[in-house]
Amino acid sequence: MGGILFAVDETDIAFLKSHWDDLLSFYNPDKLIKDNSFQILKEKYSEKGRFYHNLSHVKTLLNLLESLNSEIQEHNAIRFSIWFHDVIYNTKRDDNEEESARLASKILGKLHV
Repeated sequence: MGGILFAVDETDIAFLKSHWDDLLSFYNPDKLIKDNSFQILKEKYSEKGRFYHNLSHVKTLLNLLESLNSEIQEHNAIRFSIWFHDVIYNTKRDDNEEESARLASKILGKLHV
């Protein structure tokens, strides 16, 4: 049942890709780099065994952020945080946050953020 509640379809993927491209438009106009980084995030958040920390969760948080847009000062920093906060998720490890931060640093460095 959890998989059904948190499923994403092609429309959701397009929404997420559009948000990612919009966010990166402030930092790096290179389409290939944007596409490659999105693919990494998409693959990570789509890994088997993710019942909550998945693309549906990212989409929900991005929508919530939009609803609070007028109250937010560091909008892009929060959007990056949404994308990377659970990108590494392994229930058998206790270093998910650190590994997520490492991947964020690596990807954001390549994006010149």
